[in-house]
Amino acid sequence: MRRSFFSLIAVVAALALAACGHSSSTTTTADHVTITPDVASVVPGGVVTFTAQAQDSTNTALAKQPTITFTASSGLTLSTPNCSVAGLTGCEVDACAGTFDSSFVNCTPGNAGFQGSVTATSSTLSASASIFVHKTVTAISISPTSTSGCVSSGGTQSFTAKAFNNGTDITSTVGPFTWASTLTSVVSIDNNGLATAGTPGTAAVFASAAGNTSLPATFNTCAVQAISFHVANASDTSFSTTFPTTTQQALSADVTDTNGKSIANAQGLTYTVIPAALGSSSGTTFNPAMGGTGAIVASCQPPTCNIGLNFDTFSNPVVANVSGTVAGSVWVASSAGTALVPIAISTNTAGTAVTLPASPNSLIVGSGQRNAYLGTPIGLLIVSLGTTNTVTTIGGAPGKVLAVDPGENHVIVANATNVFVVDVSTSQVHILNVAGATAAAWTPDGFDAYIVAGSLVTEYSSHVSARQFNLSSPANDVAFLTSGQFAYFAETSAVTARRPCDNLQADSVATAGAPEKVRSALNGRTVFAVDSTGSATGVDVITPAVTAGQGCGQAVTDTTTFHDFSAGVFTPTELITTFDSNYLFVVGASNLLGYNVAQGQVFNVALAGGAQPLSGDALLDSSALYIGANDGKVHQLKVSNGTWSDAAQIDVHSAVGGNPDLVSFVQH
Repeated sequence: MRRSFFSLIAVVAALALAACGHSSSTTTTADHVTITPDVASVVPGGVVTFTAQAQDSTNTALAKQPTITFTASSGLTLSTPNCSVAGLTGCEVDACAGTFDSSFVNCTPGNAGFQGSVTATSSTLSASASIFVHKTVTAISISPTSTSGCVSSGGTQSFTAKAFNNGTDITSTVGPFTWASTLTSVVSIDNNGLATAGTPGTAAVFASAAGNTSLPATFNTCAVQAISFHVANASDTSFSTTFPTTTQQALSADVTDTNGKSIANAQGLTYTVIPAALGSSSGTTFNPAMGGTGAIVASCQPPTCNIGLNFDTFSNPVVANVSGTVAGSVWVASSAGTALVPIAISTNTAGTAVTLPASPNSLIVGSGQRNAYLGTPIGLLIVSLGTTNTVTTIGGAPGKVLAVDPGENHVIVANATNVFVVDVSTSQVHILNVAGATAAAWTPDGFDAYIVAGSLVTEYSSHVSARQFNLSSPANDVAFLTSGQFAYFAETSAVTARRPCDNLQADSVATAGAPEKVRSALNGRTVFAVDSTGSATGVDVITPAVTAGQGCGQAVTDTTTFHDFSAGVFTPTELITTFDSNYLFVVGASNLLGYNVAQGQVFNVALAGGAQPLSGDALLDSSALYIGANDGKVHQLKVSNGTWSDAAQIDVHSAVGGNPDLVSFVQH
C-alpha cells in the first residue's frame, strides 16, 4: 500500500508538469529548401560548389537538418554530398562541368554551350540552381558606351551586354551578367542593366561574367546649372533678424539641371556665409552669431555635388541683415614697423602690440576672423586672433598675401617669381611656378581661385589640378560676384566677366579708361571698377544681369555708367565696399573718395588735419570705417544721414613703428 501511494503521487506530479508544459517539446518543420548559388557560370572542366539548406517559414535554417539529396542534368556530374563540414548547416556538393574521377578531384571537361541544373531535394521539398557551361569569355562589351548627353536625376538608361570568345558572340550561353556602378550616389544599376540617375555628376557602369569585366560606360547625371536661393515659403532674397533674440532663418534652394528639369531635394549642396563671422548655416537654416550685414550663398560643389565634373555652380546671394551690438577690434600694422596692434572699437584705444619677426607688406583677416595673415620677405605670418595672439611663420612662402579663402583653409602668397598656396591647417606650401602675380580672388565657397599674372590666369583648386588660360589683355585685378557665378577682370581697356565652371568669357564691358581696381558689392547687384582716362579718374558702376544660360553655368549681360571723382588723375591703391552695399570708398588720392550707390553720386571725405588715407576697412554693420593715414593715426569715419565725417583719431605711430598702412577689422 505504501509503495502504491507514492507511485500514485509520482504519476500525478508528472501529469502536472506536463500540463505546465515543462516536459513538452516542439519540432520545427521545414518549409522550403534553398540552394546557393542559384546561378553559376563555368567553362568545361570547371567545378562549382553548391550548398543546400532546409529552412523554416522565417527563412531560418533548421537546427537539425534533414537528409538532402542532389541530382544534376545531363553534362554535369556530382561529387558525394558532404553534410558534416564543421560549422555548415546543410549539405555541400561539387558539380563538375564534365566528368569527375572516382575521387571527385579532377573534372574532365565536357561539352560547352548549354544550360544545366543542380537540384537539391528533401522529402517533398526541392530547389534548383542553374549552371551555364560555356567557352572561355575573352571579352565583354556593353551598349551604349555612354549616355547621350545626360540623364536627369531619377531618370533611367538601359544598358545591354554581350560576351565573346575570341570574337565569337557566346552571350546566350554565359547566363546573366552582374552589373555595377563606380559611384552609386551618381548612378545605381540593377541586375537587368537598368541604370538610374542620382546625384549630379559623372560615373561609370560595367558588366561582369565568368571572371571577365567590360570596359566602363560613362554615365552622366545632369549637372546642376542654376540654383534659385530664397527665404523659405517666400520669394524674398533678403531678410532681417536680430542677434541673439531671433536665432534662425529658414531658407530654400530650388535647383535646376542642364536639361532644365527641377531636382527635388537636391543633395550635396554647400551653404556659405559671407563673412563667416556673421553666422553659420546648418543646411538651409541660417544661425546668426553677431550683428551686421552678410550674405548666404548655396553652391553645388564637388566632391559632394557635380561629382567628378570639376566645377561648382552657384546661387544668387541671400542678404542677411542682423541687428545687434557691434563689437570687435581694428588690427593695424605698418610696412615700416614690426608690430600688429589692436584698437578696441568700443573705446577707440590701442591695445597690447603683437611683435612680428619681420616688417609686413600686406594684411588680410580671414572671413571667419580667426587669424590675421601678413606677407613678409621671410614668409607668411599667421597671427591667431585669440587670447594669446600667437605668431606662426611659414618660411616657405615669402611675398605678399593676395587672398585667403572663406574657410581660412588656404592662403595665396606671391613674390616676383612664384606663387605659394599655404595650407593653414598643415603649414604645407604648394609652389606654383607663376611669375609676376599681382591679384587673386577665391570663389565664395572656397572651391577654387583665380590668380592673375599679366594676361595669364591660373585657376587653383585643392580638389583638381591647376589650370591656366589667357586673357585678351593684361589684367590689374580680379573680383568674384558674391554669388560666385562670375569673376570680373580689370583688363587694359575693359572689364571682362568669366564664369569659373568653364573659364569662358561671358561678357566684356567697355570702360571709360584703363581699369586698375575692381570690387563687387556684397548684394551682387553692382561691380565697381576704378579707371583713369587721360584727364580723370572715376568709377565705372557695372550692373550685371544674370540669366539662365547654356552649358555649365548662367549667362550675364552688363550695363555701365561712369562717374568722375573730380580729383584729377590718380592711382587707386585700395577699394573698400561697405557690407550694406551702399558705398564704395577709394584710397589713393589726397583725400578719401567715395560713391553713394543710392544717390548715384561721388563725394570725398576730408580726414582731420589734412591727413592722406593709406588703408582701411569697414565695420560689418556699415556704420563706420577705420582709415589709417600718413599722420600716424587711424581715423574713425562715421556715417549720419548719408554723410561721412572724421569722428575720432587714434595715434598708433609709435605702437606700430610707422604710418598705419595696413588696416583690417575683426568683429568678435
